[in-house]
Amino acid sequence: MGLVAGFVGSMLGIGGGVFLVPLFSVVLGLPLKLAIATSLVCVIATAAAGANVYLRQGLADIRLAMLLEIPTVVGAIAGGMLASVLEADALALIFVALALYTAWTMFRRHGRSQGDARGGPGPEETELAATGDPGEGGVSAGGGSWREREYFDAKAGRVVRYRIERLGPGLAVSVVGGLASGLLGIGGGIIKVPVMNLAMKVPMRVAVATSNFMVGITAAASAVVYYANGLVDPLVASAAALAVLVGGNLGARTAARVDQGMLARVFAVVLAVLALQMLYRVLGSAGG
Repeated sequence: MGLVAGFVGSMLGIGGGVFLVPLFSVVLGLPLKLAIATSLVCVIATAAAGANVYLRQGLADIRLAMLLEIPTVVGAIAGGMLASVLEADALALIFVALALYTAWTMFRRHGRSQGDARGGPGPEETELAATGDPGEGGVSAGGGSWREREYFDAKAGRVVRYRIERLGPGLAVSVVGGLASGLLGIGGGIIKVPVMNLAMKVPMRVAVATSNFMVGITAAASAVVYYANGLVDPLVASAAALAVLVGGNLGARTAARVDQGMLARVFAVVLAVLALQMLYRVLGSAGG
């Protein structure tokens, strides 16, 4: 489970927690709060493995990541503290709602076009002829404004320029992403990737790489709160994290060669099934 979640989470920049939490809870039968806390440890491993590859490829926008991560960490700590006082059934219902929404969003967004699914340039981006990598920095300033960016798309063989838009809403939604991470153990990437891509006009490949860089910091902030409350299962966390490290590294390495749209649609269906199974368990326990 850790291998698959790490592979998919790193490839899509979502950390993998959104898959691990229902898997730990439904398949392994862990109590939900324990599943959330253990998932956060695995999300840290996913980010560590993927970030190493994405940074070498020059796809992660470090300046944007550090800017968005400040409100995200605040939300993550608040989410971890809030989760410690909420009932498990309430957490489960919140998670089910977010998981179903995520599954629908992934399926719909990645089904629109191959350009969107693969992280290709959108209407706001400028394609430039290129003969090689722009340099070690990868994502860099492409103009006079700090909002101007460019990166080298190795698969397409060109430099892509883009401009960061709607920074204010991006910062505000980052708080929500951090809150969701701390509350539900998901890393927050399922919120930050769509926001960066759709609202801030960051190309999909850069959004995935930047989110992957951020989710480890976000998860670490809230994992400390769970660990202090004795909710991390060391045996499950260590076993899953080792597998996640391998899967995360493989996912980041193959992201440029795999049809991310098809992968996202398949796992959207899997996520929806797991969420419905979790909902069935919650309703069944309430009825009993």
